Amino acid sequence: VDAGGEPRYLVSGFCAGSVELGAQQEGAAGTTYFLACPLQQRHTTLLRLEARAEEVMFVTNVASGLVVTAEAPSFESLQGEGEIKVVIVSTGNVVADFTVGLANCSTELTAAPAVTVSLHPYETSEHKIKLHSQQSSGGHFKCTATLHNAVGALIDTKVVQVNVTDLQITSGSQVEVERAGAIAEGGENADGGSCSTVCPTFFDVGCFIVHSCWEKFARVALAVVILVVLICCCCWAAKNGTLFKCLKCICSSLCSSSSPSSSSGQGTNVHVHIPRPVPAPQSPGAIIGGRYPAAPRGVEPSLGGDFQL
Repeated sequence: VDAGGEPRYLVSGFCAGSVELGAQQEGAAGTTYFLACPLQQRHTTLLRLEARAEEVMFVTNVASGLVVTAEAPSFESLQGEGEIKVVIVSTGNVVADFTVGLANCSTELTAAPAVTVSLHPYETSEHKIKLHSQQSSGGHFKCTATLHNAVGALIDTKVVQVNVTDLQITSGSQVEVERAGAIAEGGENADGGSCSTVCPTFFDVGCFIVHSCWEKFARVALAVVILVVLICCCCWAAKNGTLFKCLKCICSSLCSSSSPSSSSGQGTNVHVHIPRPVPAPQSPGAIIGGRYPAAPRGVEPSLGGDFQL
């Protein structure tokens, strides 16, 4: 042990050296020292006790008690908010069990089960017992708060007056309520349908705004903007004469394309050969100064040669 080895027979060699010596128990007769050893896992121990039957006695403590107060606040019918507050006190000298509940209620009322509680001498306890109405109309009803001891004997009672108001019938929630859930196709529509079914027309701008169909609203706005731009461009062209020029060019191109001369033989050169007439033989004396005499008056000279049309 002094050299650091593990002991074989000493108590410190068990439980990884964590064995502790317990203290003397107060009020116990004789020596009650013990050894404590921490465990690394949970262990289950079975302990068998044997005793003589004639020496065993089951004792039930019975004490007296009182119902101090029992009152029922007014509530609305069929709302599940009714309850009766009952305060009891133990007037006995021992710790005992008590059972508090409601009995003999009107036929229009249904009470929750009774409650069992253990009280010390002169200890008080408050309990809330649920109360339900079985009809929509209200009225004045009554129940009896009861207190029983540990053996089931009735030891005290108190009558409770219950005021139930009529059921308030409304047409649903009158304020905006946020609820989690999926958004219907086409936007957050009032009836949960899509925009194609709620607003089928193209120019129903009011329906688009009411049912939050912003995609269809954007399409209509884009169409209106394009139409306004086209009208402005036409007005500007008409004011500056550009529109007239464009129409003139279009008409000219249409007329030129439909002309027969332009469609047949356009751009083709036609050569015409006119033979020169052979002059009649004349005497040498007819040539004056090496030139032919002029044609007689009233007679046009004849031409000859090639011409291009």
